[in-house]
Amino acid sequence: TVEIVPIAYGTCKQADNTTNCANGTVRLFVDGVDAGSTAITSGAWTFSALPTMTGGEVLTFYVDGAL
Repeated sequence: TVEIVPIAYGTCKQADNTTNCANGTVRLFVDGVDAGSTAITSGAWTFSALPTMTGGEVLTFYVDGAL
């Protein structure tokens, strides 16, 4: 049996859409409930383990304090 661990990742860009964000935080909400946060490092962010989902959940990512 193979266990699938859902992950989410991305790159934060500054307003010029070219330069990576230097730092900050990405916060995740699942169906409006806070599911945690992760740091932005050199533009990159990763949630290595997401909450268990059954289908149809709405994931919302917010960027806070990014430069």
